[in-house]
Amino acid sequence: MFSAWRLAGARASALKRARWRPLLLAGGLAGPLLLVGALAWHVLLDRRGLPDLARFERFELPVTGQIQDLRGVPLAELAREHRRVLAYADIPPVVLAAIVAAEDNRFLSHSGVAATIWLARRIGMGRVLKTARDLGIETALARYPSTALGASEVTLLELANAYRAMASGLRARPHFLLEVTGPPGEPLPAANAPASPLGIGKSPLALIQEGLRGVVRLPGGTAHALDTPAFPVAVMGKTGTTSDFRDALFVGSTFGPSGITVAVWLGFDDATPLGERESGARAALPVFRDLVRLVYEQGLVGLAPQFPPALERGIDAFLTHPPLEPPRPLSARVLAALRTSR
Repeated sequence: MFSAWRLAGARASALKRARWRPLLLAGGLAGPLLLVGALAWHVLLDRRGLPDLARFERFELPVTGQIQDLRGVPLAELAREHRRVLAYADIPPVVLAAIVAAEDNRFLSHSGVAATIWLARRIGMGRVLKTARDLGIETALARYPSTALGASEVTLLELANAYRAMASGLRARPHFLLEVTGPPGEPLPAANAPASPLGIGKSPLALIQEGLRGVVRLPGGTAHALDTPAFPVAVMGKTGTTSDFRDALFVGSTFGPSGITVAVWLGFDDATPLGERESGARAALPVFRDLVRLVYEQGLVGLAPQFPPALERGIDAFLTHPPLEPPRPLSARVLAALRTSR
């Protein structure tokens, strides 16, 4: 009897466990499903604590294209910002012409990279290289537009000789001996070739001289530090700085055949950077300034020549009355001068 009761009780317990097993299995599966569902709801549907997305949908980029007057007051708004990377060949010609027009009077007083490349392409690298040879550059230059930015290397002596040619209008081969005299004190025939006029017309040469003089006289010029009573020598010139401040240069000249040209380069032979912001204007220009001041103060080369009054008046007029209308593209002026000089 007792055995039968125990058997019946065991059967009853087994039946109860069998009834609860599906419930336990369902509960075990439901737990993870509820957790996944809650997580999905929170990520996809729960908007509590998030910013108002409608405000982002209504957001518009600010207007960036403006025409301003000389006082910086906006006259017109042209377009909203839309940036897209373009290859140089894909830039519309009218945009490049506008960049050159904006660079016109201050083209040489700062780094006009875009306008320089555009101008080299417009004139043609063949004519650029020929002009370099006319100025005395004998190193073979690469026939690439980047050469206009200095991608082809030349010696410092060639660079100084080219700037001397632009300042004097004469081409001469550099030499170290001015004169050789014999025992009686009579001069011997010199092997130095005489200077010859440049194969460049007066009009384009005058534009170059005015531009390089403007580097010094215009307030935004990289060599404007030389336009001060503390440096009473009238000079023209150009600063140069290579990538990562590895080289700092300044080449400057006084005017005419009786003037001088000094080229200063600072850098390391292993191309180690000079240091942050060690540009041509900051590092090389002070060397030029101190050297040229001593040369003329001590009368080593006579009196410092002055620039033509017409050239100085042109810069004076620009400083006193800047043009109200956008200037004509520099390319048109230079190309016209080149056409008349050939």
